[in-house]
Amino acid sequence: MEEKNLHVRIVPMTADHLDEVAELERICFTTPWSRNMLAEELDNYLSAFLVALDDNDKVAGYAGLQAVLDEVQRVFAGLPVILGGDLNTNTFDGRDKDYIRHLADHPAELADNIVKIDSFEPLLTACGDAGYAWRTASGDGRLTRRKPVGEGNFLAMRLDWIIPRGFTAKDSRVISTVTADIDFAKEGGALARFAEPELSDHNVVWASLQLHK
Repeated sequence: MEEKNLHVRIVPMTADHLDEVAELERICFTTPWSRNMLAEELDNYLSAFLVALDDNDKVAGYAGLQAVLDEVQRVFAGLPVILGGDLNTNTFDGRDKDYIRHLADHPAELADNIVKIDSFEPLLTACGDAGYAWRTASGDGRLTRRKPVGEGNFLAMRLDWIIPRGFTAKDSRVISTVTADIDFAKEGGALARFAEPELSDHNVVWASLQLHK
């Protein structure tokens, strides 16, 4: 199949884009953001949402980010804080399809990049500089995301983090969400009856934290 390049222009998201962005959410995600949730982000001064418009001014994609480090320091200066979530620490440019194909064919290269992930992702360095222990509370370096790349293959990535400040990580694990790996489901329960290959394409990151005295 011939691959066609899509020409887009990137503009800030406005109320005029909400219906199309909400529809993309419904298409792409099993638990999509609602239109109202997206609308609230337009008034959130910590958020920046962009849309990609095609030649017909239709929304072809969107991206959103929230700036939290400076705001946490402003509101909770000197206090213990726990940040967490999918931080999209890919180690590569997600727009570079050729390089993604290369990584799919050379998984050892991606694994090596993840070992030195902070050299690719300045966000993690910024967290460390701000006093957050990003290395210790997000499992033992195990990967947290299976990104499908076609033909049943996936990129093994580390995107999900628990990042504390003012805490010591007593224990931390990554728990697989591949259905075949789940050995803790209660017999007869909904989890035991679940028949899909995986609960999520992200694994669970778990940590036990102790407050600094």
